[in-house]
Parts: sequence; C-alpha cells; structure tokens
Amino acid sequence: MRARGYATRDPTHVGGWYGKPPHADGLISIAVPLRDGARVLGSINIVWLRTAFSVEVFAARHLEELQDAAAEIVSSVRGRRAR
Repeated sequence: MRARGYATRDPTHVGGWYGKPPHADGLISIAVPLRDGARVLGSINIVWLRTAFSVEVFAARHLEELQDAAAEIVSSVRGRRAR
C-alpha cells in the first residue's frame, strides 16, 4: 500500500445487506489515508464496478484527485481545531 500510495478493497470481500446472506457485489475500490503528520484521522475511498476499470487504470486516472481531496479534508479539520 505504501509503495502504491493507496489501498485496495480485499478481493475476498463480498457485499450484501445486514441480516441477509452475503453476495458478490461486483464492486472494487481504492482508498487513501487522511494523514495529519504522524496521525491518521481516517480514510477516503472511491468505489466502482469491477468490470468498468482495473485498479491500476482507475488509480492512474483518479488517484491524484483522491489524494487532493484527502489533503483538503485534513486541511479543513486542522482549520476547525485552530478555532
């Protein structure tokens, strides 16, 4: 994950509604941390249909935007703490 700059959804994960049997939902995702220095405040991800793009193609197209969004969220949290 650190080498790529993002994490991926566990391919063995299956979706489904709580209380119902699990089923393959056909989704995949990438995620980046909301990192504030040494602290990780959370993460942000994008989910898409597995058949639309491979992880590598999707990351090449959208990873920078996802990282920018993460940085903007962390900056907003910092601003709120400063008040």
